[in-house]
Amino acid sequence: MQNKGMDYIRRLLKDKTRLKRWRKMILCLSCVVVFCTVYVGITSNATDFAGTLNAQNPYETIDSTKTHGTIYKGNAPTTENPIPTEGETSITEPGSLVWKIGDMAPNESRTLTYYVKLKDNVALGNKEIKNQANVYSKTYKRVYDDATFTPKISYTMSKSRMGNIEKNTDGSYTINYRLDFTLDKVNSNYPLENFVFQDYLNHSSNATDLRALPYISYDRDSVHVLVKKDGDDKYTEISKSEYSTSWSKDMNTYKTDWLDSSDGNPSSFKISGTKSNPIQVNPGDSYYVTYSVKVKPEALAAVKSDNVSVNNRWIASTSSADS
Repeated sequence: MQNKGMDYIRRLLKDKTRLKRWRKMILCLSCVVVFCTVYVGITSNATDFAGTLNAQNPYETIDSTKTHGTIYKGNAPTTENPIPTEGETSITEPGSLVWKIGDMAPNESRTLTYYVKLKDNVALGNKEIKNQANVYSKTYKRVYDDATFTPKISYTMSKSRMGNIEKNTDGSYTINYRLDFTLDKVNSNYPLENFVFQDYLNHSSNATDLRALPYISYDRDSVHVLVKKDGDDKYTEISKSEYSTSWSKDMNTYKTDWLDSSDGNPSSFKISGTKSNPIQVNPGDSYYVTYSVKVKPEALAAVKSDNVSVNNRWIASTSSADS
C-alpha cells in the first residue's frame, strides 16, 4: 500500500492539471477538531495565536513569513455540524477545540501546542483519556488521528519511630514518629491534588487497646511538615500558616481549634493544605511529617501490664487518585 501511494503521488506531480486541484485542496485546509477534557485558555470566540509559550495558553509555531491562524472552543461535532460553530453561548463540556489554520502551502507545517486540565475530585489512575483530531478541507473530512493518555502514579510511603522512647520527669513517655511520602518521578505522570496526611491511634485495622487509649495523646505542638521538591537537594520546613492540622475523636468530625477540656483526647489527626494553598504533590516530590505521642503511666495500669502497645496507622488521601 505504501508503494502504491508513492507511485500515485509521483504520477500526480507530473500531471499539472490535477496537481493544481490537489494543491488548492491543501491550501484550503481549514481546521482541526480535537476532542478532549477541559481546555485551558480557550473561549468560544476565535482568538489569534501567540507565537510563543505564554503561561498555559495555546500557541502556534509557524514559519516567520506566515500569518497565525485562530482557535476557539465549541460543542462536540455532530453529523450535521462536523465543524463546531464559533461563538456558542452554551457548551456541553468537554466540548471541542477548533484550530482554524487557513491556507497552507505545499510542504508547509504548523504546530499547535495547547493544554488541558484534568478534572478535579476524580480518581484518574489508570483511566485512559482519549483524544482525537480530525482534519477538514472546507467541510470535507480528510484524515484523523488518535492519541491516548493513561494517568499513572507510583509512590512509596512509610512510618518510622525516630530515636528511642523518652521517659519524662512526670513518669510519662514520649514517642517520636516520622511519616514519609514520595511520588515516583519515573513511573508517575500527573500530580496528586489536595493531598492529606492522616494518622490514627484507633484505626479499625490497627487500633490501640481501648483501655489504654484515654492515657495516650498527641503532642499537638510537635507537628512539622517538610518537603523536598523535585530537583531540590534537601528538605525545607513548610510554614504552619501554609497548612492546617485538625483533630478528631471519631475519625469523622475534625476541628483545628481543639480544646482538651471540652473536646476530650483526640485519637486521630489530619494535615491538609489551606483553601488558598492546597497541598499538591508532583512527580519527584518528597514530604515527611514529624510528631510526638505521649503515653501516661496510667496506660500501664489500665491494661494491667508492665508494657503497652501503641498502635497507630497513617493513610494518605488525594482528590485525584484512589486512596
